[in-house]
Amino acid sequence: MIVYIVSSNTAFAEAVETALKMDAVGVYESASDVIGALTVREGLKARLLVIDFTTIPDAARLIDFLKSSALTRDVLVVATGDRDQFAALHANTRDAIAGVIHVPFTAEQLAGVVAELRERHRHGPST
Repeated sequence: MIVYIVSSNTAFAEAVETALKMDAVGVYESASDVIGALTVREGLKARLLVIDFTTIPDAARLIDFLKSSALTRDVLVVATGDRDQFAALHANTRDAIAGVIHVPFTAEQLAGVVAELRERHRHGPST
């Protein structure tokens, strides 16, 4: 699984990298920076985007864009932020998020959500 982190908080990005213990991680400071990386398909590996709603003001627009594009609609999105930020999202945007983690969160919580997504991705959609 390839992981992309979108946050302008360096400590957040480092915490995500440490929690996930994954080798292929790209860190981007804005939504526009990560779009270019996500539109280039590198093999068949699953792609995961961890987005920090507390530092990325256009996070919801990024998610909407990703899910509307054929090149990026398969990207799994894990969003971190406070309850009010998620409550303010349009229902379609909320539905497009594969995992939500409220701040503050622990490395174990993040790793648990990602492990569950990896397991689901490995076995495909349930029927």
